[in-house]
Amino acid sequence: MLFVGIDLALAQIDIAGVTPDGDWCFATVPVTKDPIPGRYLRRDFREHVGTELWDQVACVWIEEPFYNRQNPATFGKLSALKGAVAAAIPQHIVVDSIRPAAWRVEVGIPGNAKRADAKQAATRWLHDQLGHDAGDHTVDQAEAACIAWTCLRQSERASRRDTA
Repeated sequence: MLFVGIDLALAQIDIAGVTPDGDWCFATVPVTKDPIPGRYLRRDFREHVGTELWDQVACVWIEEPFYNRQNPATFGKLSALKGAVAAAIPQHIVVDSIRPAAWRVEVGIPGNAKRADAKQAATRWLHDQLGHDAGDHTVDQAEAACIAWTCLRQSERASRRDTA
């Protein structure tokens, strides 16, 4: 079983997956400059992530775009991209969204941390999880990993509640 976290940006989509055994996988999907969000996203997901990976996925969590009053256009573009990403994921997979403060708290970062501090902390957290230099991974991949970890941990807690 694989639990997946997705961090959105206007230039790329960073994806991290984690198994309950702590095995990690990462992928980055470039965002095409197509005027119709997501037109080629399904193909790009297959190309960069691989169709066999989706057979192992239990659930996917996508980070909610943050609304910034100074730049509402970016929020609109990221929201459209989030919808396109959700539509590109196979229908049998549970897809949900998570606010940045929620995944930050799960991995020990203050929920109200400034964005730059949260990015550094996410990179340190991934370094600790992997047990070696996380320099091979981008900051956005580290955030996707934090989201995937939160998805895994909350799914485990929900499973324990269901069996209790």
